[in-house]
Amino acid sequence: YKADTADNTYEFDVLKCDNGGVEFDSDYDFILDSNGNVIAYRPSEQGLYDYALVLDSGYEPGAFASDASGKIKVLLADGTEGVYTLNFSASAKNVGEQVADVLTANSHTEKYSKNQGIQELKGFLGSSVQDNTTTKPDGTLPFSGDVHYSSKQHQSGFAAGYVIEYSLNDKDVLTIKSIVGDNHANADDHYSPANVKSTLAADYDTGAARIKYGTSSQVAVDKNTVAFYFTTVNGEDKYGVAIGYDKMSNVDKNTAFVAQTTKANLTDVVLFDAEGVAAEKDYAYVLGRTSSSSGYVTLNVLLMDGTASTLKLTKSDYDSLFKGNSDFETAYAYTVNGEGVADLTAPGSSGTHVLTGYAVKLNDGTVAVYSDKKLTKLVDSYSYDKNIW
Repeated sequence: YKADTADNTYEFDVLKCDNGGVEFDSDYDFILDSNGNVIAYRPSEQGLYDYALVLDSGYEPGAFASDASGKIKVLLADGTEGVYTLNFSASAKNVGEQVADVLTANSHTEKYSKNQGIQELKGFLGSSVQDNTTTKPDGTLPFSGDVHYSSKQHQSGFAAGYVIEYSLNDKDVLTIKSIVGDNHANADDHYSPANVKSTLAADYDTGAARIKYGTSSQVAVDKNTVAFYFTTVNGEDKYGVAIGYDKMSNVDKNTAFVAQTTKANLTDVVLFDAEGVAAEKDYAYVLGRTSSSSGYVTLNVLLMDGTASTLKLTKSDYDSLFKGNSDFETAYAYTVNGEGVADLTAPGSSGTHVLTGYAVKLNDGTVAVYSDKKLTKLVDSYSYDKNIW
């Protein structure tokens, strides 16, 4: 049954249940829209994949063609950042097989070889060292106009902005299981195999179970979908992560994104060419500056739980955000990196949920905000499900 309000539903042919459809002896999660229509489904036993957003990368050629090594800095789905040593041989095998599969799928006859995998992984990671081995990524691998991949020599950090599927062993050595994709505009040397690579046809709002693109296409998301955000602003990478449509940030129409979907059009992971401030940042009320030394400035702040604390940020960031007294005594979205340095986002920036004014609690779950202290100029009324700060 398809209601008039449904954008898309799925029909299940029991005669095809043993051929990749719904099977009788398996449990399934059915994702419904607000009208009770099935918009996606997947096996209940399907585990959540481990996805990561690459922030930096590089490899060392090694003494021989086959003993290269590499490191990768990633943002994990839980919001933590880390630098990991790669299991280079296993990662090269996985990447090589993935590229070979794409070539074969596009009517090529190339088969994976060990050296091809090493070359592909080297090209994907990039290096600050000149590679003179026989597995250097020199761009001589098979190429076709409809298949692109990183077989060229690139600078270190080339993989930044990519989403990967990975595994970690008990020694925190990371293996790249597959490359999901990125939003880079230059397809000639960026391998992005995700089966959906497009731009938003409409704004995505927090809580929505669909990402709309094209004329009438859509990707379904649920509370297990991992949403990464990565964009570059004035030469600086901005990034974040959220899990579930109820935590995902608002994203503007025409924003680029990639997603890897299942048969039922549900995605486990999506990457937006956006910052995603609201999803991955906390907020701090900046009281003032307390000290400055060695290129850093320390701010006195109040955190969302009422705790008095401090945040350290670079002098250049401080100078760009704080021009005068009016820039203090207000709330800023922020994150803190592994070195303890904060990145602040000014009120009013895209994705921030900071509103300055005077609030009155109307009832449980609703607050009215006024622009003046006498409460005569109503801005709007807002619903909330947490304590107001």
